Amino acid sequence: MGQDITVPYCPHVSIGWDSNPRFPVQKQDLIVDNKPQYFQQYLQKAKDYIDQHPGQPTLITINAWNEWAEGSYLDQL
Repeated sequence: MGQDITVPYCPHVSIGWDSNPRFPVQKQDLIVDNKPQYFQQYLQKAKDYIDQHPGQPTLITINAWNEWAEGSYLDQL
């Protein structure tokens, strides 16, 4: 992030998102290309942010461990 944040900020990492299988008629926002190597890079960037901002909480949130229908889940390789 290009600016200092004065309120508590916890980086958030998303695995991906596509709610079209559940709501195919509505226009939906998509997060695509959810490949394991990208997820690893995003986690590293979140950790780097925490390391570079010691005054912020040391917490990274991860969206949806088990949203199978939306393609937003963590699974073993």
